[in-house]
Amino acid sequence: MRTATASRTLGLDTVQPLTPAVLGLIWAAGYRWVARYLRPDGQVEDEPSVAGDFGGCWSLSRRELADIIATGFAVVPIQFGPGRGTTISSAGGHERGRAMVRAARGLGLPQGCHLWCDAEGRRMDDADGDGHPGTPLDATACRLYLDAWAGEVRESGYACGLYVGPGLPLSGLQLYQLPGVSAYWSSATKTQTPVPRGWSIVQSKLYDGHEGEATVYGLACDLDLARRDDRGDYFHWVVG
Repeated sequence: MRTATASRTLGLDTVQPLTPAVLGLIWAAGYRWVARYLRPDGQVEDEPSVAGDFGGCWSLSRRELADIIATGFAVVPIQFGPGRGTTISSAGGHERGRAMVRAARGLGLPQGCHLWCDAEGRRMDDADGDGHPGTPLDATACRLYLDAWAGEVRESGYACGLYVGPGLPLSGLQLYQLPGVSAYWSSATKTQTPVPRGWSIVQSKLYDGHEGEATVYGLACDLDLARRDDRGDYFHWVVG
């Protein structure tokens, strides 16, 4: 495996494992990259394993990664978002950043590729847990968490990407000013734009499935476009 510059192509992200049969179908349908999730505890399994806070979420395993690469896809590695027991703080960010690096190394992902932080959900929107999301205290906690996460990833030789979910209590300028983050991924729902960097990945607003997800050959997923950001840069992914 090696790090390569992304290109303007269609991809998808999913919490479900990708079998060789499904990979063949989505390749034929024109998709050229897939985003798969790494365990929040940093462990890597030989076979797909349940991870995250919700049933039906599976982490990327060594076997699945080999199948993805063998089919010709590029890989975009993203960590499951903050779950139960995760503190949105500098300490929590350091812990999760170190776990992301352990998982990336356990899978053999090459340095220089972007590892992505999933910044969405109630634990980010209401980071201080007081029941009032979007306050200045929430924004401060999110910045501390994301700064620490990115610091751990960058110090380990990887690049940092940030998936920006709806409700994240940071302005576009605050997103852009996060130290070490060099690529941003927009959720399908409205969120602040990290000006002047803009988006490296844009999630589609078109769905044909349930609960806001698309369904492609029975695979629950979100559809995405990799693109140059507004500074003219592509992010870096993993290829065979």
